[in-house]
Amino acid sequence: MKIKLLNSFFVGCSLILGLAIFSLNPKEESSTQESELITEAKLDNLNNFKLGKSVESFFKSFTNQALNPPPTPELDIYNILGSGGYNVEIQDGIKTFLRCSSDLNNNGNFEFFDPNIATYPTGTIYFIDWGDGTASTQVEDHTYTAGLYKLFYTITFPDGTSDTSEFRVFVGTGPPTITVNLSGETNCFPNQYNFSVTSSNNQPGTIYTITISDGSAPIVFDSSANPIGPGFTNNFTHTFTGISCGKTSEVGSDTYTDSFAITVNATNPCDTLGFSAAAGPIRVSQPGEADFVLPADIACVDSLVNF
Repeated sequence: MKIKLLNSFFVGCSLILGLAIFSLNPKEESSTQESELITEAKLDNLNNFKLGKSVESFFKSFTNQALNPPPTPELDIYNILGSGGYNVEIQDGIKTFLRCSSDLNNNGNFEFFDPNIATYPTGTIYFIDWGDGTASTQVEDHTYTAGLYKLFYTITFPDGTSDTSEFRVFVGTGPPTITVNLSGETNCFPNQYNFSVTSSNNQPGTIYTITISDGSAPIVFDSSANPIGPGFTNNFTHTFTGISCGKTSEVGSDTYTDSFAITVNATNPCDTLGFSAAAGPIRVSQPGEADFVLPADIACVDSLVNF
């Protein structure tokens, strides 16, 4: 028996032999037959080589597709929007789930779902950090007490690729009523000026912004600076950037010349416009300097001197 290996190649992970010629009687072989077989083998090898490239291309495409990251995780709620204070808004670029009411004792029971979950492959892993110290391995309802929370939702595909999205959850009431208390209507530059801000009740997630019309940078603080629930009064000291001559201030619907005003705005996710209060006018002037000119260096006793 005679065996001749003409060629070999790989298709995928399998070794394919190009051609083996078997003959029980070598003397009966003819050069013509061998030549035809060799030619046929070359054509077969060429076709198989093309097939191998196609298979290789398929596996590359399949592999690349499998390693594509999952879509950005998404959450929504079944709660009827606008009913019971439930709503969904994009605030500061982040999807925010809201439960706004008139009572801080009202919890928020959110009926979460992932609108894309039916498209994920079998074996996908889900993880939710609710932001209140608890977590879950499935998308489900969750109850929050009053407060502002960061929620992180992660999905991991069977091939190990994963993605995480951040959401916010707010349960509470609208921002509180605030007042601005001034220490006086006049001030000498550059002396410090004292004022205070009073809040009727400190709601969680509230941001307080104090703006003084002298062009100085706003003063910003949030509800975490004071106990949640009861009201508070915070005292402040300010040095004006200059005198108020030529400046105009507004307090409510009233406009005042040559003066400054102080405005405080309280906002939270239930009311992004918030509640504002202003106080003024405050007139800031440069302290005068005493000066006079003597008519002469010497004057007689009991004589009249003009200056």
